[in-house]
Amino acid sequence: MYAIDYENPGGRGATVRNGQPGWQSDGSFLTPEGDRLTDDVSRAAYLRTVQDWIIAPQLRTVNGVAGVDSIGGFEKQ
Repeated sequence: MYAIDYENPGGRGATVRNGQPGWQSDGSFLTPEGDRLTDDVSRAAYLRTVQDWIIAPQLRTVNGVAGVDSIGGFEKQ
């Protein structure tokens, strides 16, 4: 079992580089794809997207892994 979360949740203590992916001075999070996440729901949905499309497929290639189930977050629809 594992959890996915932001480093420096809410941007507290994070290095801010406006215009670069990561926390921004206005409290939003800028994704590498250029999406600005301004609220908790959009940030949770982004973490779920990372889980479903990046992490889970990589874990499925590991010998002995029977399945990868996602719990929590908001599934993008």
